Amino acid sequence: MSGISGKTASFFERVLPRMRSVAERFKKTDEASNPPPKKKSKRRKLYDLHTWVGFHLAVVMVVVLFTGTFATVSNELDWLFQHDMRVVPDGEKVSWQEMLEALEASNPTATVAGISQMEGDHFAYRSQVLKETGVFKFVHVNQWTGEVTGETGYFTIQRFFRDLHRYLFLPKTFGLTIVCSMAIILGISLYTGLKTSRNWRTLMTRIRFSKGARTAIGDAHKAVGLWSIWFFVLMISTGLWYYAEFLGKGFEPAAPQTRTDLAEVSRDITENPSLTDVMNVVKAAYPELEIKGFTFSVTAGSPIVVSGKAGNPIVRSRANAVYVHPETLEVIEVRRSKDLGWLQWLNQIADPLHFGSFAGLPIKLIWFVFGLFMTGLSVSGVWLTWRRLKSRGASWMQIAILPVLVISALFCSFHITLSQLPIVAGMNPLPHAWFITGVFLAAGALLFALWLRRRFRTGRWLTLKNAAISILSITMMAGAAHATLLQNPFKQKEEAGLGMIEAGPVRAELYLRHSPHGIPDGDVRITVSSDTGRLNLTNMTIRLLKSGEELGSEEDRVEKNFQFLAVTQLAFLDLPRESLLEATDIEATFEMKTGNQYSVTWPMPLEESLRVTAQGNAYPIVP
Repeated sequence: MSGISGKTASFFERVLPRMRSVAERFKKTDEASNPPPKKKSKRRKLYDLHTWVGFHLAVVMVVVLFTGTFATVSNELDWLFQHDMRVVPDGEKVSWQEMLEALEASNPTATVAGISQMEGDHFAYRSQVLKETGVFKFVHVNQWTGEVTGETGYFTIQRFFRDLHRYLFLPKTFGLTIVCSMAIILGISLYTGLKTSRNWRTLMTRIRFSKGARTAIGDAHKAVGLWSIWFFVLMISTGLWYYAEFLGKGFEPAAPQTRTDLAEVSRDITENPSLTDVMNVVKAAYPELEIKGFTFSVTAGSPIVVSGKAGNPIVRSRANAVYVHPETLEVIEVRRSKDLGWLQWLNQIADPLHFGSFAGLPIKLIWFVFGLFMTGLSVSGVWLTWRRLKSRGASWMQIAILPVLVISALFCSFHITLSQLPIVAGMNPLPHAWFITGVFLAAGALLFALWLRRRFRTGRWLTLKNAAISILSITMMAGAAHATLLQNPFKQKEEAGLGMIEAGPVRAELYLRHSPHGIPDGDVRITVSSDTGRLNLTNMTIRLLKSGEELGSEEDRVEKNFQFLAVTQLAFLDLPRESLLEATDIEATFEMKTGNQYSVTWPMPLEESLRVTAQGNAYPIVP
């Protein structure tokens, strides 16, 4: 046993060192071929996060930054393209009353809702005017001569850039959320960019053009980012503030209402008072107020509002205002920005700080330049990432975000259409069909992109990117065509105008909307106005009659509280279609706050010769 033990021990003494040597050799070979993953440093992780958010979310980010940049000078762009906005300062400005009289003389059948001062002395004053057809227009008046210079539609360059930048033309619950979330992305980009940058002084002044485009653009990216830190902080803060304002309460002081104890309504018509008298009352109540504009009372119970500046240029004009009763000219409230709470005061400076609209054109141009810098940072970041990855293809997330912009374009066309249509009481501005179509397109595109990413994790994904984009484009165009041709709820219908009838102070005009086959579909649009002021209406009743007898049961009688809108007042009713086809007369009764009632009657059926003009086109009525 001792011999065997000795031989075994001798064997292991010779073999074990060799086995250790072989094992160490295999270990070294394995480590060389399959090295363990290196643990990323904190700086590297931050850099990867900076690259990821800047690259994958650049599609929406560029749109938000670019539109916000041009929104700062959008009024100036309107001034360049609209000759009626341009005036030459000459002597003393005319009074507000003279401008109002000029507007009323040039638009005798329209309602002037208010007049406001624009950006500077070379801008004409702007008035919001409600046409007799129910369409809002901007009418400009030369404050130096008192002459009306022209009019334009509501949807201007300024409105386009502001609305696209604010909520992408989408329903605000979704649009504001998307846009304001970009403030969080900007915050992440700023923090990660600063934490991964070293030697700030060198980076802020160094752009190496001699080492190629990639190095030069990378240096410019870092330098511009460091010089724009203050602008980043300002945009991030105001962007988050806008979302807090949208979700919260108490950011804006409530507008006061007229009190019934000031003046009992004893007339069927409320006439607008002399602006000269209104301005005298305002100057006496708030002597330091520099008046920038006014709005008339446009709804029942609302006062005349005169707003302006009072020392602090950063707050909005509406932060300083005087509210005047439209009948008694008694001051209801004097609002001073310095008396506002801290939350409401900060809310009044958010817009001027965000758009640089507090100190004239020079500040706006500074905001414009830094806005271009921020847009350039987003674009250059994507380019640098593409160069580093040695690819020019779009990422799956960039493709998934594209439908948002396509849907935004669809809603933009819808907003343009809405700006040309009458403002009708009861009309829901949310385009349901377009919205539902957009949601399905966005969800489908996102799922499709995710599926492609999971299915093709290798290089084949890059070869299919063009096919994916093509399929998404075809799908979105098909959805847009479907919504436009079949499901657009605001597609204009043919209308039959039954003529204008006057009863006492009431001037009423009735329109029946028709299907493409000329059959009344039950929709009624009624326009009610007065020549001298706002009707003090409380209710309106529509009845369908056949040879003097009311048709159907009590439920066939349509009653609806009337909607007030300036002097021209509109209602949108849905009458029983079957009764409408049998009716020989349509009777409308208008009840006033005084207790007076006025009735008008339109004879039926329709005559083939009746025509109605809508947006400049005459539509024949087919019986």
